[in-house]
Amino acid sequence: MKEIVVDGSDLVIVAIVVFWLGNFLTEKIPLLGKYSIPIAVTGGLVCSIIVATIGGAGGPKITFDMQLRDTLLLVLFLSRVGKTIGWSSVTVRPTMRRAGAKFMCRRRSARVPWDPE
Repeated sequence: MKEIVVDGSDLVIVAIVVFWLGNFLTEKIPLLGKYSIPIAVTGGLVCSIIVATIGGAGGPKITFDMQLRDTLLLVLFLSRVGKTIGWSSVTVRPTMRRAGAKFMCRRRSARVPWDPE
């Protein structure tokens, strides 16, 4: 049986398409919006059904590489922790030190005009 491995940039593209599909379906089906079903859940369910149908019909086995997922979950977790402890905006400024550039993060002060929210 043939196997298709989705990884790297292909995985990001598939995730964007699944997210877009979930958004489209949630907008078109009023019941999903009424009960506040997240668009990621809607798109993920459709993607799961498609992958299971292809595999069940004797088609190629589709697998997703989870290494990028673990990295992105770590980034998501750390961004939420940073927001919880009051780092709503962290400024990053490069400084030259010895042979390479070192990035120093400092907490946002009143003089920084940029606010993402």
